[in-house]
Amino acid sequence: MNNRKSIVGRLYSLKWATILTKRVALTIGMPVFNGGKYVHEALSSLLAMTGVDFQVFVSDNCSTDDTPEKVRQVAGEDSRVSYFRHDKNVGAYANFSGLLDHAESDFFMWAAHDDLWRPTFAATLIAALVSDPDAAFAIPRWITRSMSLGPVGGFEPPGDMRIITSEDPIERVLKFTEMLATSHKDNLVYGMWRTSIIKSVLTTFPYQVIGGAMCQHILAQHRGVWVNEVLFEKRYAGLAPGHPLDKPHRSIMALKARLRGVRRGPDPYNRQTYIDEITVGLRAAGFPEEQLQHIDRIHE
Repeated sequence: MNNRKSIVGRLYSLKWATILTKRVALTIGMPVFNGGKYVHEALSSLLAMTGVDFQVFVSDNCSTDDTPEKVRQVAGEDSRVSYFRHDKNVGAYANFSGLLDHAESDFFMWAAHDDLWRPTFAATLIAALVSDPDAAFAIPRWITRSMSLGPVGGFEPPGDMRIITSEDPIERVLKFTEMLATSHKDNLVYGMWRTSIIKSVLTTFPYQVIGGAMCQHILAQHRGVWVNEVLFEKRYAGLAPGHPLDKPHRSIMALKARLRGVRRGPDPYNRQTYIDEITVGLRAAGFPEEQLQHIDRIHE
């Protein structure tokens, strides 16, 4: 984590130092790589948000498609959008975390280059945090959409995210860990954050990962606010995990692979790796040692 203030960070400081000329309530960071197909639509959705002053920073991880042209077009039409392009691909983590390094607002959110937001997304979540000063973040309900399926591609993921509101950190962590991957629970990172909190998280979490085990690390230290209103769409170009057609689709693809004689290789991000990352992250957050045994049992 100590390399975050690296050459990449200093380049951001040099190129964006003059942009932050006025303090806004919200900084929106959009990391992107080869997102030309959807980035214009995503930016238009963000810029349609009302009720809060904000600045959008787009960090391009050396895209090879038409992402630069698409973003520069929007930035030329709306001064709230600023664009920076890395000279080489710095990896997903640096592209995400580098955006946060320059947030000087009270609130911060990451925005995926292919998602959509309701116009009231930012104002509603910020209002929820203002009314609950002890909460570190806010997350609403959302729709997960498989864009390839058109109008039948949307569904609300299973799982009860209200557990983030519990005053008991042990309950928050264990209940969150019990939720299946098809709940898309890692979308926690796409909520609304108090900037000081999420900056602190990135300095204490021992892995260069956004999402995944970082969520448990956060919940071990902070509770959130859950807003019972659908306020954004998490979109997938293909079939989203958890969609009613997901299991039959996977079965068909596996059958086709077997018929072609294709063997599935080892999973580079296996169960034990995930458990280890959760455990180390929880220790770094001061989670009770005697409770760590439950993490491994949940994933049996």
